[in-house]
Amino acid sequence: MKNKPIRLSADERRLVRLYRCADDLMKNETLTNLESSLWEKHLGEKSVYSFMPHGGVDPVAEEIDNPNSVAYVISQGMNEIGEESLFAPCDDDEDELAKSFANSANEAAMNQGSFFNYDKQFALEYLRTWREQLVEVIEHLSLKGPKGA
Repeated sequence: MKNKPIRLSADERRLVRLYRCADDLMKNETLTNLESSLWEKHLGEKSVYSFMPHGGVDPVAEEIDNPNSVAYVISQGMNEIGEESLFAPCDDDEDELAKSFANSANEAAMNQGSFFNYDKQFALEYLRTWREQLVEVIEHLSLKGPKGA
């Protein structure tokens, strides 16, 4: 991930300030709607699985239906928490999401005979990286125009 300074316009600063005034439900709805709308605008029906971060496990999106693949294990964790959680705010539920993700992914890994430990810490870092990666994809494609034209 690149951490470059971001210069905000007056409207962007105003948006941040208003967002901070919103209650948790409004923040959740706002962020989820904005990110999922931008995803639809720029990526259409493309799956979030196409942008799975490596995170030390190197999943291959095309292997998501193969019960012996890393991508399958990751998908089992994601099925437990729902893809929409990648577009939701990182809030107090993040620990619970990570725990649920880790439990399902770890169960699938154990069924494979994998010795990789899909624990809560892995899940927290993996989900944060995935969220950031999705924003970077949307940001990059938005500069190119609709549907990545």
